[in-house]
Amino acid sequence: MDKCNICDKNDSMSVTLDCNHTFCFLCLKTNIKKQSECPSCKKKININLQNTTINDINYSLKITNNIWLYCSIYQNDWWMYDSNVSNSIETSYKSYICKKEISTPNTLSNKTFTFNQINIEDGNNEKEKENEDDNYYLLNTHEFKIGSNFYIIDFDTMTQYPKNDITKKRHVKRINVINNDPICLKKEYNIQGVSGVKF
Repeated sequence: MDKCNICDKNDSMSVTLDCNHTFCFLCLKTNIKKQSECPSCKKKININLQNTTINDINYSLKITNNIWLYCSIYQNDWWMYDSNVSNSIETSYKSYICKKEISTPNTLSNKTFTFNQINIEDGNNEKEKENEDDNYYLLNTHEFKIGSNFYIIDFDTMTQYPKNDITKKRHVKRINVINNDPICLKKEYNIQGVSGVKF
């Protein structure tokens, strides 16, 4: 699989243009909102990514039985994250569960944590609150990148939001599937597609 010419990663959802340059679907979608040309060679491109389906792109489903979904903002439809993002969320989630199992509600507040070289053992309430917030972020959230944007998942509330705008929240969930065939996923779980690309 060719690497994306923007993020330099091997992506499970890629698009190869007529000029033979390959991009992650979301990297390309983000870029051509600004200009209708190949980000590499600047050749004009004629492609409608809004109506793209799984059959139109280079797609490989590489997930375990546990998959992560996010809810549409506009209606009660569910979408899968692409394989790479879903697997990275799953890794963080398992770590989150392990930390929750070994911690009691009062454990974290009784510990001493040091962030930015500031020790909160001095009893300074303002610093303590700030560092508790930092600690919550480290223990209970997962940060990831889609296209050129960064997002946060809060495992306590099972919500996702852009890193730069906490007000734009949407629900996420984790499901266990036996059959990951697109037809079955749509019928059984109301899953419309992967990362904005319809089945």
